[in-house]
Amino acid sequence: MARTEPSPTAPPGSVLLRQHIDTAGTSIPAFALAAGIDRTQLQRLVEGSGAKRVSVQTATRIERASKGAVPVSAWATDDDDAVALEHDATSAPDAAVA
Repeated sequence: MARTEPSPTAPPGSVLLRQHIDTAGTSIPAFALAAGIDRTQLQRLVEGSGAKRVSVQTATRIERASKGAVPVSAWATDDDDAVALEHDATSAPDAAVA
């Protein structure tokens, strides 16, 4: 299976996620399981193709599973409200970060 690389236009979260998966010596399916995220969704996030709108809940799960290596703020864009980046998984879980 070919290694998935983030697209050149991918958000910083995609790049950090790929780096974390490599550094941790894990796989996309294993990280997805640990984070409680669908494997296909995580694959898209790593590629950058599914990272246009990442919910705070998903970003928080990634941050926790990566032990902070991929912070919630890594999925933000310049258009985001700074307050949205401070939500945790218990507040507004469906709110979008990006």
